[in-house]
Amino acid sequence: MVILQKEYNGLTWRTVKKADTSVTPNGLDQMTVMHYTAGWQLIEERVDHTWSSGFTQDHVYHTIYGARYLDDVVCRRIDTNRDYVSRVR
Repeated sequence: MVILQKEYNGLTWRTVKKADTSVTPNGLDQMTVMHYTAGWQLIEERVDHTWSSGFTQDHVYHTIYGARYLDDVVCRRIDTNRDYVSRVR
């Protein structure tokens, strides 16, 4: 059973997602904060895998889009240890 809580901005874009990621439900323990462009493209996700009350990011995901289509993803960069060195996926 997955417990999920979502928050939306005034444009109905999902901006925060809180989830219980453990096998045995024990409350919300992961928080993702999402940032979008004006064209509704998700450009950044900041994830705290051990969230309880204060946000401390564990991973940062950047999505780079091309010019052909709205959903033309060129690459996705991941910073897994907050050293600001990204791994391309």
